[in-house]
Amino acid sequence: MQAHVSIILPVHNAEPWLDECLRSVSQQDFEGTMELSVFNDASKDKSGAIIEKWRVKLEDTGVHVIIGGHNSPSPRGVGYSKNQAVAQSSGSYLCFLDSDDVMMPQRVRLQHQAAVQHPSSIVGCQVRRDPPDSTERYTRWINQLTAEQLLTQVFTSNGPTVIMPTWFCSRAWFSHVGPFDEGGRGVPEDLLFFYEHLRKGGGVIRVDQSLLLYRYHPQAATHSVLESLMRGVMLAGTTGLRERGCHGGWRRHGLGITAPSEDAPRLRGPASSPTLPSGAATWAWRCRVAALEPWRVR
Repeated sequence: MQAHVSIILPVHNAEPWLDECLRSVSQQDFEGTMELSVFNDASKDKSGAIIEKWRVKLEDTGVHVIIGGHNSPSPRGVGYSKNQAVAQSSGSYLCFLDSDDVMMPQRVRLQHQAAVQHPSSIVGCQVRRDPPDSTERYTRWINQLTAEQLLTQVFTSNGPTVIMPTWFCSRAWFSHVGPFDEGGRGVPEDLLFFYEHLRKGGGVIRVDQSLLLYRYHPQAATHSVLESLMRGVMLAGTTGLRERGCHGGWRRHGLGITAPSEDAPRLRGPASSPTLPSGAATWAWRCRVAALEPWRVR
């Protein structure tokens, strides 16, 4: 039977946090049918055993569990793992969860309600940071953006205005936009997906309640994304969307495109970004191409 909601959980060496993460899945107060889709990306710790332990507990509470994965010498990356977890799941809606985070009991219920009302939107939520004093300015930015700023601040250095571990959307819309880029470590697959979502007219909604404990630690996947690559991708995205004139999703809100700087250099191809690290210019160029409709080479 098709579930109402699939919780999408990529896992790689998550042993220290996985018990608490999976316990939060079992504590959801959503009354519809839920399934958990886990993809174990070559974990070398005890993550696999923890997942199997929780499979029994979750299925006893009515949550169907699908487990995929591989045992290759090295992981394939977050984008690949999320795509695999989505592909093996069946839910009409997708709730993305990181293996080091913890959901509040009402998360699935409240975000599902919002996603039903906004079928072409990514629905996020406010978060509580752990440790509480880590990234204070960034956490305030996540939680305090207005509904308008969720769209107007998409090209700031902070990345997506609703952070990936809080994303909730319909499967139909994900299929329309996705999948995630599978470039592996260092590639901001969430940012690339977010810009493609905007290019296709998607909305950005936030449930104004703290529905996720968002952990900060040295092993977090966020730290593998190079800051210079993020800047290159954001420059490429804003340049491409500006060349289109006005993004469809923003036009509905009466908003135009504002570039970070009128003096920002134009990207002409992967080789034209000498300040980006090896491989980063290619991703920046790909993002710009995705933002152009039709593709126009200058």
